[in-house]
Amino acid sequence: MKKLNSNIWTVDRKQQYHGQEVGARMTIIRLDNRKLMLISPIDIDDTLATELSAYGEVAYIIAPNLYHHLYLRTCCQRYFNAKVYVARGLADKYSDISCITLLSTPPDDWADSIDQVEFEGYAVQELSGHVELNEVVFFHKETKTLILTDTAYHIAASSPLLNKLIAKAVGLYGVLGPTALEKFATKRKQDALKSLLKVLEWPFDSIVMAHGEIIQSNGREKLINGYQWLLNKPQFNKKVKSTLKDSDGKAASCYCCG
Repeated sequence: MKKLNSNIWTVDRKQQYHGQEVGARMTIIRLDNRKLMLISPIDIDDTLATELSAYGEVAYIIAPNLYHHLYLRTCCQRYFNAKVYVARGLADKYSDISCITLLSTPPDDWADSIDQVEFEGYAVQELSGHVELNEVVFFHKETKTLILTDTAYHIAASSPLLNKLIAKAVGLYGVLGPTALEKFATKRKQDALKSLLKVLEWPFDSIVMAHGEIIQSNGREKLINGYQWLLNKPQFNKKVKSTLKDSDGKAASCYCCG
């Protein structure tokens, strides 16, 4: 387990996607009552389970989008008393799991500590066509940390070699954001923009994502930079200017054209 701050840890594991090593990361948040939330559960062995128990009780297991649920069932078998929350579209797949709830508005269990929003419209490209992920992203208020899954990648020095070579070839090395494939696959761009603007209302500084190097500081600025492809759409400029504010409350006209 890697400690990010006083109440957030991450665990990285190897994971392949279409034959390419992309890695997988689980985020652990400890609430004030020492209950633990697992976001994007990975395969938890006895060693990791022992580490987790030292920090609190696993009470919530989160499958935040339609892709990050591969180890949900085995995780639930280990922590059978935990409450399970899943992204829209997953509940029917796991109808055999008791205490399963759709991720919507923050439940009372963590509403005081964590906010969340569904990143509507964001999609990935598959051979069969575009697939919307229905991803829910989280904001940990105390530490000003944004927790993403697949809505942004950050391929940098610690990433697998092939990923670094590809990222450098397409100009994405060290950049926080989606790839060209996600930009193309995201057809409902106006809905995606609305979700992005909700996320940018949070005063986050650090960012944890499922794939790539964690952002320790200036995360909001870096996410804005990585989403210029959406923020700079001419048809959305009025919406961006009227909604997006910087930390001083000034209109963020520098983030869009005009």
